[in-house]
Amino acid sequence: MGSKHVPVAMASFSEDPKNYTEAMNSDRAADWSKAMAEAISALEANSTWEIVAKPRHAKLLHSKWVFKTKKHVDGTLERFKARLV
Repeated sequence: MGSKHVPVAMASFSEDPKNYTEAMNSDRAADWSKAMAEAISALEANSTWEIVAKPRHAKLLHSKWVFKTKKHVDGTLERFKARLV
């Protein structure tokens, strides 16, 4: 396997959780919880949303968490990142 194929091969074996349940049931649940708390804090600090009463006929939009481990160039763990989308 040539060096140009290494990033694809590494991406194929990602250990990042695919959903909230996987994150909370993983060995790194505390790290993922901290990452989610940091994401929520950033959203609140940026006044991303405003709590309002739901209009009677409005349909709610759903959200989900996306989890990703960020790594240094040498492949060592840099941090856990959670994003609410």
